Amino acid sequence: KKRRTIPVVRWSSLAVIPENARKAGSWRLLTVQSFIILSWSLAVIGFAGPQIVHSFEKRYTEGVDIMIALDVSGSMRSVDDPTAIRASLSRGYYHDTAGILTNRLQHARRLTADFLAKRKDDRLGLTVFAGYAITKCPLTFDHELLLRILSDVDFTDVQQQSTAIGMAMANSLQRLVSSKAKSRVLILVTDGVNNAGTIDPETATEMARALGVKVYTVGVGSDEPLLPTQKPDYYVRSQTVIDENSLKGIAEKTGGAYFRAADARMLENHTSFGKTDAY
Repeated sequence: KKRRTIPVVRWSSLAVIPENARKAGSWRLLTVQSFIILSWSLAVIGFAGPQIVHSFEKRYTEGVDIMIALDVSGSMRSVDDPTAIRASLSRGYYHDTAGILTNRLQHARRLTADFLAKRKDDRLGLTVFAGYAITKCPLTFDHELLLRILSDVDFTDVQQQSTAIGMAMANSLQRLVSSKAKSRVLILVTDGVNNAGTIDPETATEMARALGVKVYTVGVGSDEPLLPTQKPDYYVRSQTVIDENSLKGIAEKTGGAYFRAADARMLENHTSFGKTDAY
């Protein structure tokens, strides 16, 4: 107001006003319009009430704590497809031209995922083993996380290629020691014989008995499966040696049960055993 000047008409017609003079000060109008739009936008966002919510859930269930010990040794690359095995009888090998054969580990991963879907009120965890055992996921209610971890399980998770059943049991039992659940279960899935590790299956079985953990054992694989060769999509006939006596003994001594899954169909049938069992 102090600098107010007396209006003066410099031009008698708008047509003679220079272009820069006509646009002078237009930025002020744009600024005001921009602030109006911004104010309305902020008002709309404010009325919408966006917020960050931290939710907590308490569960009161009588669930079961279950650790799954999954064999990832090289023999789990074997294929137990009955049709492919029969086709290989004449030549001793099978050429999977369509690339559709699924190995034992792939079947075990898929059916373990199906098993998880049936145990919504239970805490589950995952141990993988070959020459030694590692915990991939401790006991958790977050089954989505466990499924993501399970989908990434591969033969490269354990570099030493042999079968340490006792170590797998001990690793899983370590995760169950602090559990306060009324029922604690270990599911052991393997297709071999214990031939590695510093803890043998007998010692691990006594550990499970002392802790009151039931062990369910699953022997995976047919007697004469197909093994992949270095040549892509070619498989040769092989043999599987499963120590069924040891697996049966582990299950019986701990109050569990033993299942034999010679092929994918039998393995799929056994994933429902948890529904009818006493635990």
